[in-house]
Amino acid sequence: MKEFRLIKLLEAIRQGVKEVNAKRVVVDPVTSFMLQYPNEIERIYAMRDLMRDLRKTGCTNLLISELRGTGWEREHQFEEYLAQGVILLRTFPKDGRLIRVFQVEKMRGLAIDNQPRPYEISAKGIEVYPGATVYK
Repeated sequence: MKEFRLIKLLEAIRQGVKEVNAKRVVVDPVTSFMLQYPNEIERIYAMRDLMRDLRKTGCTNLLISELRGTGWEREHQFEEYLAQGVILLRTFPKDGRLIRVFQVEKMRGLAIDNQPRPYEISAKGIEVYPGATVYK
């Protein structure tokens, strides 16, 4: 039954991509999909199959997942090992206020700045401040 759900999801995504000539596909949150698979091995295979089939669409694919740990030290989630790139968006206290932190953990095939950088969200989109630091 679970395999059928994955097949139906992928069919719906492929159809939607064709109908609107999509350039990007966003699964938000991918957690809802993963909850269908209580067994860790099944979850890993399902996530692998989902990512493989999303790549076949030719679109840029964004899978949004909630962090299971907080703070600077955290456990990596298995889907991060399967992904081509991982970007973390977090909020941390600094100087008595909360700041938003953008960090590129990995981006296969590209040189990256993996230092945490402050960012803001405005009507223009996301603006990351590459010259700024979040450390005191």
